[in-house]
Amino acid sequence: MKKRLFLIFAVVIFISSLSFLYLLVIIKGNPYTNLLVQYHMNKHMDRNEITRDMLIPDNSGYLEPKQLIHKDYYQGLYQLEFKDEPQITYYYGLHKEDKTIIQFCKENPVVVRSFKKGKHSEEICANAYKK
Repeated sequence: MKKRLFLIFAVVIFISSLSFLYLLVIIKGNPYTNLLVQYHMNKHMDRNEITRDMLIPDNSGYLEPKQLIHKDYYQGLYQLEFKDEPQITYYYGLHKEDKTIIQFCKENPVVVRSFKKGKHSEEICANAYKK
């Protein structure tokens, strides 16, 4: 009898923890994608000589958009706002296959975010919302 109660209790705890983890991923995003994008974005910033002093700290960092983005890129994006261009937000994505950081520059009329050309725009860019 005690074995059966222990087994039922273990199954309930397991299902509860899976539900909690699922809700956490829905709310905060995939933690693996977050770490992956952060790691590759730091390398990209080092290569392009972008320092933390150049950025607005509260408006720069990882974000998980609610709408689907291009299927070749991870869902998590990285946004940068520079102190010398506070009116423009630059968005970056991590390509799934070759793990390169690409700046997004094409607009989607349905989404409020706009991708404007600015001082820190890169020559190679991608459409974030191509299906």
